[in-house]
Amino acid sequence: MFGASAVIAAGAPRSPAGRESVAELAVIFAVAAALVGLGGLALVPWAPLLKVGGAIVAVGIGFGVPAGVVYHVLLYRALAPRGALPPRWLWNPLALHDRLRAGERRAVLAWCYSGGAGFVLIVLGALLCAVAAVHAAVEG
Repeated sequence: MFGASAVIAAGAPRSPAGRESVAELAVIFAVAAALVGLGGLALVPWAPLLKVGGAIVAVGIGFGVPAGVVYHVLLYRALAPRGALPPRWLWNPLALHDRLRAGERRAVLAWCYSGGAGFVLIVLGALLCAVAAVHAAVEG
């Protein structure tokens, strides 16, 4: 009467065996690669590292901030005419993506992801600048 669905509902694994261990292994390799990369940065003189970090921050700001502005404008233009914007929507615009129609979603989210990529560049550049500052302080 219950069949195979009862076995699955009773706690049988839903994902293929070993999938979790592959994800855990990927995380371990990513952490190890990050540590090796940070160790490799110690071999680079601090002045060029600071210049490269500053340049990456500048590119991230120059690219990410305008993309973020365009994203917010497009999101507003898509949702405001329908009255789908709650008060203080700017504090959490990502929660409004489910209110976008299929035709609006692609254009608006492309700018969202572009702005997010700019933010990632800003953070990476700032991390490089911080590593350069520590390197300079240690060198004296």
